[in-house]
Formats: sequence, C-alpha cells, structure tokens
Amino acid sequence: MTTSGPKKCDSPSCPKPADSAPATLLLCSRCRTTRYCSQACQAASWPAHKKQCRRQNYIIKFRLVPDDISDPPTAFGWATTHSFDFAVKDPAYTPRADLLAYMQKIRQFHDLNSGPGGGGTDGGGTDSGGMNPVSASREYLLRVTDPVPQNRFSGIDRMHEGKQIVYTYHFGDNWEHTLTVEGHGDFTDHFVCLSWTGHPVAKDVGGVQGWKDLKAAYRTAQPTTEQRERREWFEKRARNADPRGLADDRVNAWDMAQVNRNLVDISDRFDRLAEQVASEKDKLREQIMARSGQDISRMWKD
Repeated sequence: MTTSGPKKCDSPSCPKPADSAPATLLLCSRCRTTRYCSQACQAASWPAHKKQCRRQNYIIKFRLVPDDISDPPTAFGWATTHSFDFAVKDPAYTPRADLLAYMQKIRQFHDLNSGPGGGGTDGGGTDSGGMNPVSASREYLLRVTDPVPQNRFSGIDRMHEGKQIVYTYHFGDNWEHTLTVEGHGDFTDHFVCLSWTGHPVAKDVGGVQGWKDLKAAYRTAQPTTEQRERREWFEKRARNADPRGLADDRVNAWDMAQVNRNLVDISDRFDRLAEQVASEKDKLREQIMARSGQDISRMWKD
C-alpha cells in the first residue's frame, strides 16, 4: 500500500534527507501508519518496529434482518443460549424455486447411492452422475458453527450444523445479521461498539413477526389480553427481560456502556481460553516426552 505527500521515511536508518524523500511512500501493511521510502528501509526498521506494530481494527456494521425490519434493532443483547454461526454467502447461489422437486431429487440421489448395489464409488447400481444435489449449489462458501451444550432447544439448532458475511443466531428464529466492513480504526485489544440503533430483540420472541407483535403490544393504548401477556412475558420472564418494557421511546433504549463492558469480558474470556489451551498443550507435550523417555529406557534395559 502506498501514500502520497511530502512525508519523510520513518526508518531511523534511512540515508535520504527529508527533502529528497519520494512523493509516494510505502505504508506498513499491518499498522498502516508507518511509512517507508523503500523495501530496504522497511526491512531494516522491522526488528524495532515490530515491537509496537499493531494491526488496525476492522470497523464492521451489523444490521439485524434488514430486509424484514424497517427500524432495525441493536444487534447485541442475546442471552447466548442457542447456537450461532458466521458464514460467507456464495454470490452465485440462487434458492430453489420448487422446494418439493428439490427434496425429491435429494431422495432419488440417496436411493441410488446407498445400500447394496448402490452407485457412487462402490460401483454397481445406477450411477447418478456423482452430483449431490445438496452441494450442487452451495449457499455458503464458508460456514463456522458454534453449538451450545445439549438442552431441550438444541435439537432445532443441530439440524443446521454442518461476498456477504452473515451472522445467524438461534436457528429456530433465524436471526440473521448482515456484516459490512466499513473501514479500519485504531488498534484496541478488545472489541468496541461505536454506535447503535434500537432496543435489543427479546430472546425467543418468535422471530421477526414475534418482535413486531411485541412492539405493537406496547404501542396500543388498549391492549388485548394476548398483548398484555406479551408485555408481562417480556418484562418478567424473557431470558433477556427488560422490566421497563418498550413503551414510548423505550423501543430505542440501549446501554452502549454496558455492551462495551460485556465486550471487554468476552475478550478477556477468549484470552483465558487461549491460555488454557496453551497450558493443556504443554502438559500433553510433557506427558508424551515423559512416556517416550520411559519407553526408551525400557528398550535399553531389554
């Protein structure tokens, strides 16, 4: 990456005077702040520069179900009791127009390629051409799923385990968040939320329509019995309940300071997990080495 302007090379050992620096300087591709007049100056400066060189943060915009919610709520506030995944959508993917025909094609494929005499690599039977209709047109180029521990809700989630980035939370309600990289920001050692819109969605509210119904229950001056029950559920029994409800401007209320405190906790949790994994690897390595030494001693005696 290059930058233009009358700036001096940042390498302390650069032999060129400031007034003779080239108009275009090379930027350090990691921190994007340090400038060099040549690759030689960058290489000479690296041993000292690498101690303070930090990769810039990505600034990412999250939008929760933007196609279905006109006033998108905040993409934080989940209780983390369901599975989630991050996926990169395949731009060439198109949904099947006839779902029943597609399911029939999948059934035919498995009938032809399983059991005695089935096709495929085993030979015999009828050859389906080797094309699995499930993978013939992939919706995702990459998908990383984080399953929750087994609980009474996880059956719905686990059915789905297996260039737009999509973060999906709760595979039952299917809360999709679109992620857009807006640019770069200064380095921080933890995640930081910069801005927001809307109150976080109620957990297990019943998807997009359930969230709309809950907000409607607070907008009406004469709520029905069902709407009063919705209010009571959200204020007292929801996993991320809000005792103050969504009346008036509460539908836009959100505590960014608390979210940032939570993000610091998450970063710390990741650091502790990394340290734990490294410690376990060291213990395993020591056990292997100790066992190897015992085996060698035994062989020597034999």
